[in-house]
Order: sequence, then structure tokens, then C-alpha cells
Amino acid sequence: MLGRRPRTIGLTLDRTGIRFVRLKKKKGWEIDAVHALPLLPELFADDQPADPEQLRERLSRWVQEERLKGASVTLAIPASQVIIRRLRIQTTNAKALSGLVALEVETTLHLPFEDPVHDYVKLGEDEESTQVLVFAVSRLAVRQYVDLIESAGLRVNAVELSATALARAIREQSDEAFSETMLINLDDSALEIYMFHDGYPVFSRTIVRYGPQTEQDEPLPASQLAEVTSEIARMLNFYQFSIHEGQTRITEAILVGADAGREQLLAELRQTQPEMNIKSVSFDAYAPRLGDADGDANRVAIGLALWPTAKQRIDLLPKVDREAKLLPALLSGALLLWLLALAGVVYFYVDGRSTLAMDRQTVSQLQDQITLLQNNLSARSAQAGQLNPVEAIDGIRAHRRDAVAAMDELKAKLPQGAILQSVSYSSGSQMGITVRFRELDQASRYLFDLRRMTFAAGAQLQSIVQNGASGSDETAADKTKTATYTIRFKGAEGGESGDGNDGGADR
Repeated sequence: MLGRRPRTIGLTLDRTGIRFVRLKKKKGWEIDAVHALPLLPELFADDQPADPEQLRERLSRWVQEERLKGASVTLAIPASQVIIRRLRIQTTNAKALSGLVALEVETTLHLPFEDPVHDYVKLGEDEESTQVLVFAVSRLAVRQYVDLIESAGLRVNAVELSATALARAIREQSDEAFSETMLINLDDSALEIYMFHDGYPVFSRTIVRYGPQTEQDEPLPASQLAEVTSEIARMLNFYQFSIHEGQTRITEAILVGADAGREQLLAELRQTQPEMNIKSVSFDAYAPRLGDADGDANRVAIGLALWPTAKQRIDLLPKVDREAKLLPALLSGALLLWLLALAGVVYFYVDGRSTLAMDRQTVSQLQDQITLLQNNLSARSAQAGQLNPVEAIDGIRAHRRDAVAAMDELKAKLPQGAILQSVSYSSGSQMGITVRFRELDQASRYLFDLRRMTFAAGAQLQSIVQNGASGSDETAADKTKTATYTIRFKGAEGGESGDGNDGGADR
């Protein structure tokens, strides 16, 4: 339907559980449906499924109970699995850029995993090179998440970072630029810290929270709060002096997540980083009917659900997986085209063989006729005794006929679409031909042309019949007409051969 928006669904899967969020657009984006499944932390180890079979069983049952089977979702990959690198590629050709980035990722980057999946964004270019920001993740890690989700009955159409999903959700309600921004995401198990430059995260750090959380929304222990603020200070220095060589620094910090930990860290950072603009953001605007707790708890899934609205998107779903989904349709189309092409080749081959065999038969008949005439001439010479050689040669030439030239002339005069079906001889001085025409007036025109052919003394239309018709019934498949003609050959001096009469056919 014209103007219809794509379905916007985001899904997160981590040690805290699964969150499924569908959005709808009214005056602004808001949550249309939320589905959540708590999970035991023991089912994950190092941000990877520790017991895939148990997870798959629980996921499948949950998808069926919530009637979510077949939904297409955008999935977030854990920040700890993603490597971010800035590269300078020696080209300004947009078409060559993608291939050169892939080559750099495969050969130059030193990654802690093999077989990476990557995507990139273009940051800028000069006269000779292009600067890009590359995001890489292990293909195996992505496949574990995607296989787990899809085996439960959902379809994954994209995989991106939780950092870009959060930034998108914040931009939608406050137009943040994220030019020199630190984004801190707090949940029950960890803190994820992202440093943004010109709208994209340039590096990140994950800090695991101390001990098991007995209740949701607990504040950070005092000892860990000091550790977090110290780590943030080191990250700010690294960003300013190592990445940008002192030319720029982080000027803004945004905190999102559980209320108690968020407000606690906000107060601490305002004391330790007084020159920085620090604020916290809530996602309650996305959940006017559900309460801000649901908005904050589903903040990453909200940003994932907004993925189709992004102008420049990062997608870490392996390309081979996207191509594999299209492969059956592409193969079916290619097979159909191949079969049609094969049928056309076979048709033209058989038709060509049939026409060639018919032409060979006609030439053979004409050559036999010439031989017969030569034999008759030889017999007459023997009966007459001694014959003048010059007269014998003239006699042979007078009765000799050029079969190939006659066939060429017969075909040359055929109307468009007409087919010469057969050629035969009824006597030494005449021949019969059968021709199929599209239109009736083509038969009369061809008779007119036959009477003026160089080898013909006269021509007569013997019969004409309608193909594919019985009485007045005529099928749409075959409306052609078949005509039979008799042609008399010219004699030696340009007159008629034989004593026959064409019944006035050429008067």
C-alpha cells in the first residue's frame, strides 16, 4: 500500500532476558507492544550462549505462546563482541571503496577472532584517500545469536550495535548530535561506556557490576563507583590525547538506564568532571500508556525498532546469510530462463534440420531430372548415328536446368511469413510446389510472381485449403492457408517444354 511504513520491531537477547518491542507512529513513535522473557544469568558466559539447546527450547516455547512466529526483527550484538577501528583507504572511488575496506579488514587489521563480519561508515575524504570507521565482529558470534533467534521461529533482518540503537532512540526525542559525546548505559549486570565522534561510536568499554544483583535498579557499591569514575577519566584522556592528539575532547555525557544507578553516577560525574555537560535521559516518552519503567527497561530494543528509519545504518548480519535467503528465488528464476532458452535452441535446431533435409531432397530430385534428360539425349544421339558434337553440346545445354537457382528464386519471391513446404516433379517438363501462407491474398500474389520467374513458362494454382478449420470453424492457433501450384518449365529457346497446356492459367 502506498506510503505504508515497514514493521518496526527490535529484539535484545542477553543474560537479563529477551525483550521484544514493536513501535507505532502517531504524533511520535511509541510502544505498540512489549514482550519479555526473563532468563537465568547462568545461560550466558562472556556474552555468549552457554547452553544453546536450553535457550532454544525456552525461546521456541515463548515465541509460540506470545504468537510472535514469523516476525522480522532487528537484533543487537553485545558491545564486548565488537571491534571499532578507524582506517584511511587510498581511494576516492565510491565503487572501489567497499572492496578495499574488505581487503584491509582481512589482511591488515589485527583482530582477536577469525572470519570477521564488518560494516563501515564514511567519515570524510581528501584528494587521495577516504577515512572510514570500521565495525567488525566474529562471524561465529553473530551466527550463534542469529541461529538461536531464527530456530525459535523469528526472522533476523539486521544486526547492529546497542550503542547506535541507543543513540537513535535519544535523537528521535531530543535531536542530540553526538558530536563529542560519552554515552553510558547502565543495566543490572554491567556498564557500557561509548565515546562518540561526529555521530558514531569510536571506541567502547564494558565494566561488569560487582556481585549478583538481588534487586533491580540497585545503586553501585561505593568501591565500584570509584573504579567507574577512574576508568571514565582514563577513557576521556585516551580520547583527547591518543585518538585526537589534543585537538578535541568530550564535552557532553549522557547517562541512560536504571534510575538508582543512573542518578548516583550522574551526581558523582558532576563532581569529578565539572567542565562537562552531564545529563540523564529517560525513555518514558515512548511508553505514555505503559509507564517510564517500561520505556527505560526496553531502551535498546526501542532504538533497534527504529532501525528502518535511519539514513545511514550499520548492519553486521553476514552478507552470505542475506544472499542465502534470496538464493532459492534467484535459482528458480535462472532455471526458468535456462529452460526457455533451451526450448528455443531445440526448436530452431529441429526446424533448421527439417528445412535442410527438405532442401537436400529437392536438390537431389532436380539433379536426378538433369541426369534423366542427359541420358535421353544420349539415347537419341545413338539412334541417329553420327552426331555433330557441337549440336550435342547445344542440346544438353538446352535441356539442362539449374536446380539451385530455381530453388533460390522460388524462396526469394515468397511473401513474408510464407513457408515453402514441398517441391515435386510430375513430368519432365513441370514441377509442383506446396506453400503455406498467412493471408489468402498472399497466394494470388505468389501465383503472379511464379508466372514471371525466369525458368517458368507458366504456372497454375491447383488448390488452396484453410489449415486448422472444419467448415466454418477456425481455431485461433492456426489460421494459415496451404496452396498447391504447378509450374511448367521453359524450353530451349525460351518457349514451353513439352506439349502440355496450362488451361489458360497464364493468359
